[in-house]
Formats: sequence, C-alpha cells, structure tokens
Amino acid sequence: MVMTVIKQGNPPLEKKWKGTCSSCRSEVECLGSDITNFEAGDYRSLGPFSWETCPICGAQMCFQPVKDKEASNHYKLNDTLGMDYV
Repeated sequence: MVMTVIKQGNPPLEKKWKGTCSSCRSEVECLGSDITNFEAGDYRSLGPFSWETCPICGAQMCFQPVKDKEASNHYKLNDTLGMDYV
C-alpha cells in the first residue's frame, strides 16, 4: 500500500508556542524544540505551558502552544451554535 499525504502537519516538537511578557509586554513566538521548561499542566491550567526567560528584559514569561486555526474555528462555531465540543 502506498501512503498519500493529504495534509502535512508539524511534528510535535515543531509546533509553535507563544508567550507575552508580563513585565515589558513583548510577544514572543518560538518552536516547541526551543521550549526548555515544559509542564504538562494540572487541574488549574488550561493545558501544557512553559516558563521561559524573556529575550528583551530577562523576566520570566509563560508560553503556551499556539492552537491550530482549524480546531480554533471549530470551537468558535460550536460556541456560536451552542453545541458541545467534539
């Protein structure tokens, strides 16, 4: 059997992460391979996150994975229609 790639995704370590510094308000985006302090999250957080050093001011800043646009649009549509998430 020959496999055909229908839509190419990113390997798990190559997903984008985004953070905003609470000190200088810089917005930073990086790849998952640049994340050094990964936390899987717990009942208080909204999923995986990482604390990294701000490249501008040196303060600690929180990064979270950037959500896939397709998944994000799915949730927005369901919120609008009042439906459960699939």
